[in-house]
Amino acid sequence: PVDQNSKGAYVPGLAEVMSIIGRHTDDLLQEYRLKGRGKVEIHLLNPNLSAHLPRISELSRRIGRPASNVVYVTTDNRRSRTLELSDLADYDEGATLQQQMRRPSLRGFKNEEAITAAILSVTEEEPLKVGVLIGHGEKSVEASNFGAAGRPGLSRLASTLTAQNYEFYRISSAADLEEVAPDVIAVLSPAQPIAEETVGALVRFAEAGGKMLLLFDPESSNSLDAPLLDRVYGIERLPQVVCQETRLGTWQRDPNEFTLNQYSREAEIVAPLSRDQLDTYWFDACALKAIDGRSRSVKSAQPLVWTSTEAWLDRAGADDPSRGNLKFDPGFEQREPYRLAYAVELHNGGRAVIIGD
Repeated sequence: PVDQNSKGAYVPGLAEVMSIIGRHTDDLLQEYRLKGRGKVEIHLLNPNLSAHLPRISELSRRIGRPASNVVYVTTDNRRSRTLELSDLADYDEGATLQQQMRRPSLRGFKNEEAITAAILSVTEEEPLKVGVLIGHGEKSVEASNFGAAGRPGLSRLASTLTAQNYEFYRISSAADLEEVAPDVIAVLSPAQPIAEETVGALVRFAEAGGKMLLLFDPESSNSLDAPLLDRVYGIERLPQVVCQETRLGTWQRDPNEFTLNQYSREAEIVAPLSRDQLDTYWFDACALKAIDGRSRSVKSAQPLVWTSTEAWLDRAGADDPSRGNLKFDPGFEQREPYRLAYAVELHNGGRAVIIGD
């Protein structure tokens, strides 16, 4: 237990609330062990005991975040669920403001329902299958820093989802897609053209109501722009780097690197970011635009996050036809807000989250 809330602010009394949740949950886990008659094993790990530190470190690696104040439910190394404090109890972590302090409070427990649901999900429910497109210079879900293509890895995303009962499968062709039959397809910034047959399979998956996560940056392959983004999802990708000048104290960032905290208030997927005014980090992002009179298959296209009115598209210049100069050029470029992510729903129930990564 600590007296720091999720934003890192010191809030007196928060550690006491956390301790109550922890003791109540530990007692409940002991009940599961007794009632399970040998079918349930529990391991209570304490960071104050040096003998427990290697196991805590291993658990942190497995769930992709520091393993503090969590319940990890697993049947083996593959099927698992991770429960946070907010899953275990209904509580207000409080806040320290300049004018006043809101004290933390505990409204009630929900750990029995959460743990029971987690046990059922890892023992009965089939894990959700995520098909990850590979072979075109995409970002890797196996690399922690940089993958074979020299691009930032997404292993933390993968390990976090693995801890929520997801399984990842590699897909490099239409045959792989048919064999795996994934629940979700992730296309993570391809840097090279995609074979026409594979493009066709991805389009058919979307048109049949499949769910997709699509990350695109200005250097992404354009193989999916017309057949998938434009025609199926009614979204146009603007292939220039979005720039926005940001200054933090005396540190001046390059304009292609910035943080944003303007989110849709209606979209559930960004509701926690909007509610807590959390920043998201963007580097070499590209803008997205809903096409007027969009595809007939689109039920809704909701922007999720956007820049300030001072942003601009860094258009290619004579000095470097492939890239701009990361400076605002009046008369050649225009300042306006740009949308960097959309949530799209099709009439057939298909969904996509598209991010100008």
